[in-house]
Amino acid sequence: MGNVQRLRDFEQIKQLQRLLGWSAQLDEAIDDLSLARDMTRSRADMTIEHLKLGFGANHLVPTRG
Repeated sequence: MGNVQRLRDFEQIKQLQRLLGWSAQLDEAIDDLSLARDMTRSRADMTIEHLKLGFGANHLVPTRG
């Protein structure tokens, strides 16, 4: 009976190790996505400021005539 319990415990430990590994991968992916989001926002803010100052607006917005 003791060996069966040890085998169950061992299997549970292996499952927990897999879950912890997946959790770490998910945490890393969330961090990467958060960084990408922040960089995109920063770039958008810079573009808006750039346009507010009037630099580059002529090539970004087609002009007529």
